[in-house]
Amino acid sequence: MVMAGTLCCSACVRCTGSARQLSSTAVKLARVTTKCRSKQLKDREEKKLKRYGHVSHVPVMMKECMEHLVPVLKTKESTVVDFTFGGGGHTSALLDQTPAQVYSIDRDPAACQLAETLPACLAEALDGQRSEEELRERFHFVHGRFGNVVKLLKAKGLQPGSVDAILMDLGPSTGQFQEGQRGFSFMEDGPLDMRMDVLDSENPPKGAPRRTAADFVNNCSSRELAYYFRTFAGERFANLYAKHIVQAREKEKFKTTQQLVAIIYNVTPDAVKMRARDSLGRPMNLATRVFAALRVVVNDEFGELRKGLYAAAELLRPGGCLAVITFHSLEAIVTKNFLRGKALQDPPLFESSYQVKEAKKKIRWEKSRKARFAAPEYDLLFERIKRMKPSPFELRKNARARSSILFTGIRSDTLVTSRHKKL
Repeated sequence: MVMAGTLCCSACVRCTGSARQLSSTAVKLARVTTKCRSKQLKDREEKKLKRYGHVSHVPVMMKECMEHLVPVLKTKESTVVDFTFGGGGHTSALLDQTPAQVYSIDRDPAACQLAETLPACLAEALDGQRSEEELRERFHFVHGRFGNVVKLLKAKGLQPGSVDAILMDLGPSTGQFQEGQRGFSFMEDGPLDMRMDVLDSENPPKGAPRRTAADFVNNCSSRELAYYFRTFAGERFANLYAKHIVQAREKEKFKTTQQLVAIIYNVTPDAVKMRARDSLGRPMNLATRVFAALRVVVNDEFGELRKGLYAAAELLRPGGCLAVITFHSLEAIVTKNFLRGKALQDPPLFESSYQVKEAKKKIRWEKSRKARFAAPEYDLLFERIKRMKPSPFELRKNARARSSILFTGIRSDTLVTSRHKKL
């Protein structure tokens, strides 16, 4: 009888050794194969990014967006609307990978200049695969806010319920951060502006200049500034920054971005300066959240987002696809709630302490078990909702994609009524 764990003959030693050798060889081959496949995938992705090298920035989550939008854009009669033209990256991909009519909207005057040269630059980048004439026939740029997209597209002949796909890439483009004179960047000195559109054509008097970030910083009270920093950016030192900003502006009004950066850096505790990190573990500038909050307030980004989401539901045909890329946690919450069928409200610029308490009570009630499992107020406007994050490969190539989230949904047969928009 052979004891367990012992060898029955000398041949077993050779068998065992050869088996181990074969298994180690198989493991090595598997590793080599995996490395080759991953390298091929990386090369493929890099080629796609270089294909649109004419754009001013790297489009975020372009592959995932095209996987959801391209299947509904199969014919020349199909229509897709890019609510945020920005640097033209996603628009270029739609013109290249689909035969559809592409409408792009942006309120930034700099985007108008880029849109004029896009067909020629894209035709050159594609090496003659698509002619400039064809691209100009299919590309239509509209200057304005996507909150007014229904009115803007009606002027172009597009009626509600006739659009096949809509893309919303929220947040500013890389080009806006690279221009120090725009005031978006805290890395370069420039006027404290942050306006995406210089003229405000909606609020009276008509054509009056919009309020800049300097106007908010120099005129808002300490409580208002703290509310903006805390609500729109989640800044933990909101009260501290607001207090010292008000004290500093009594001596000298804020005019440049570096004035604001200097105040924030000087009053931040040293221990926090050493530990400040972003989601990728890299050192983070202390002014990041303050600048983000001011940009949101100056451009009324959440008010525009609410209008844009309802406009998208009104424009899309049943079966049409909506893709929304968010970069802000509040943008993600608003988009998710809309797709799940919850009515949206305009985020107030400033609330009294009583209003804040009442809002917190309502939030606590909505999170309760009863509200969580209750039936929605109205029929859902979207179905087959998905939520995706950028791939590790994209994060290595484009660190700006670290906070991005892609939401997609398919338009249902439910009509948009005033009940959906009730506040």
